[in-house]
Amino acid sequence: MELLAIILAVIMGCMFIIIKSLNMMLGSKIGIYSSNLVNHLTGVVGSSFIYFTVLLIGLEKLQVYNNIPTYALTGGIIGSTFVILSNYSFSKTPVVTSTILILCGQFISSLIIDILVLDISIKPTAIAGALFIVLGTILYSLNKPQSVEKPN
Repeated sequence: MELLAIILAVIMGCMFIIIKSLNMMLGSKIGIYSSNLVNHLTGVVGSSFIYFTVLLIGLEKLQVYNNIPTYALTGGIIGSTFVILSNYSFSKTPVVTSTILILCGQFISSLIIDILVLDISIKPTAIAGALFIVLGTILYSLNKPQSVEKPN
């Protein structure tokens, strides 16, 4: 693996927890659905700034959007639903538990997509590793409180 990709993945993991924690705090102040709206509106502003900067520099051309398959447009809906559900989850369970459970879902769905959609053969050790992570999460969750106090 390329070192830069590994470093970026670790940074993204840290950013994920920071984002989820901030969204949970915002959700506890203004509500889950309102925080989802604020989250995505600020995302649109930030993304628009980056996008128009890239267009002005000339790194991207508008023609690349002519042949986008319809299914590719569902990412925004899925992302919005993810923010709502994670705000709810993070407000009801400790951050580490929610994070581990989200990662378990990512492992399982990644295996399913690799096997069924991308037709990639998966080694039994990868499946065993995912099962151990799920089992570890269940064991970890059994000894932790099931709800958390909302931040002030």
